[in-house]
Amino acid sequence: MPPIAAYSQSVGQFLLALSAGVLSQPQRRHLVWFVLALIVGRGRHTLSGQARTWHYARVESSIKRFLTDAPWEAAALARRWQVRVLLLLARRAAAEPIQLILDDTVCAKEGTHMEGRSRHYGDGRLQWGHCKVTLFVRCGALKVPFAFRIYVTKEVAARQGLPFFTKLELAQQMLAEFTPPAGRRVLVLFDSFYTSKVLLRYVCHQRQWELLARIESTRQVSYRGRRYRVSSLVTCAGGPASWGPLRLESHDFVGTRVKVSLWQGLPGALIMTCDPAKPEQVHFYITNRRDWSAGTAARLYQHRWYIETYHRDVKQLLGLAHYQLRSLVGLHRYWLLVDLAYSVLRLPTCSAEAEAAGLTLGQLRQQAQAQEERRRLDAAFEVLLRTGSREQAYQAAGCAA
Repeated sequence: MPPIAAYSQSVGQFLLALSAGVLSQPQRRHLVWFVLALIVGRGRHTLSGQARTWHYARVESSIKRFLTDAPWEAAALARRWQVRVLLLLARRAAAEPIQLILDDTVCAKEGTHMEGRSRHYGDGRLQWGHCKVTLFVRCGALKVPFAFRIYVTKEVAARQGLPFFTKLELAQQMLAEFTPPAGRRVLVLFDSFYTSKVLLRYVCHQRQWELLARIESTRQVSYRGRRYRVSSLVTCAGGPASWGPLRLESHDFVGTRVKVSLWQGLPGALIMTCDPAKPEQVHFYITNRRDWSAGTAARLYQHRWYIETYHRDVKQLLGLAHYQLRSLVGLHRYWLLVDLAYSVLRLPTCSAEAEAAGLTLGQLRQQAQAQEERRRLDAAFEVLLRTGSREQAYQAAGCAA
């Protein structure tokens, strides 16, 4: 295999430091090779595609053993990553609130012998595959995944002998792993699926965090001592024609805020917004911050979109949609390495100046690919000038026959 020095030094040093004491020396090299292959590889992110990235026939079997058979714990490496994220958060300005965003995505898979493969609702239809539930962290320009879990339906869990947890239980497990730096504000964001008494009780009562979530129009809240469906409060609030203007997503909306009592007697607020051209399509949000205006809450909720772009990017650019792994051990390890590849690309943009450049993950990946190609050409030119051998130059560039 090519030497470690052949790859990006900064990425290699970061990953080697992260895995020190968790992985053996050969496993640490595989970690660096695999993550860099996810980033700079231009083909599909299959194991054979990874092997072609490094032009080495034995890499495919080595990668398979690293993912499925090698004796290392993905959970231990994940904890190392979480510690690193918490250190990065501690270095951010104290005035910057920490946002925790919860959501899930389905990785459609056709293989019938995959462990954990269930039928899930995603992309507007039922499909077979793996469901990845993710906790995403945002604090200013820092935007990285923090933890993930696989959700398996009760029937498949019973048939395959796997432990069963609901998505709400998995979300609570991941939130329990997050310990913010002392004195920092934490805001939890999620969509209407995760809006439940369980998470409200945990986030607001047990952790004393701020919460902002979407809520379905059929759910109930207490308003002036009586229970109402939230859709009924539209008329109580005067209707969209009387609501104040909001500027959201470069479009003019209207909205209002109503003080209500949420479940478990929690004082909160119901936010209602809509496009004035479509007053019948009202969006509802709840929060435990009664001092927020409708505009503040609606703009903060837009930050939940970061996890949607994260899901799109890791599927389209980093191979989350391409794997074919039968075992859950290999699946967890692969998901972790994809998240590390995403984070390696995103961490250099954590400064305000870099964020202002507005580079997408695709542009960051193109830069990394161009840098790797220049490095290979530089190595080939150097060998050619020193030895005069084209074959040795091809080998230095990774193009040996």
